[in-house]
Amino acid sequence: MRYTDVQANYAQSIANVPFFTEAWKEGLPNLPCPLRIEGDKLFCRMRPEKRGEEPYCEQYFQTAEYDWWRIECEALGEYAGASPPAGYRPMLSCIEFVGVVDRRHQCKAPHGSI
Repeated sequence: MRYTDVQANYAQSIANVPFFTEAWKEGLPNLPCPLRIEGDKLFCRMRPEKRGEEPYCEQYFQTAEYDWWRIECEALGEYAGASPPAGYRPMLSCIEFVGVVDRRHQCKAPHGSI
């Protein structure tokens, strides 16, 4: 699996959002759509924490970089934590699946890929 595969999958997901928002407007014209795109970022309408407060929009945290960071951590045998470090850039261009252990897919960094 390559980082470019993850990027392409994320780009396709973002590309489908306008179709969703148009369908939402047609089917539920009196309700605001919970999704919007600004540039290449996806935002979701969030429910307020307290009654009487207005809903707010928050950037959807999963990106191609986020997904790849999780994959890299697993391939390198590192603890992933909750989110990638600030300024994260992919270190591996690809990973290699090596089998299933305890019903979990296992992967590693191919030799010479770091």
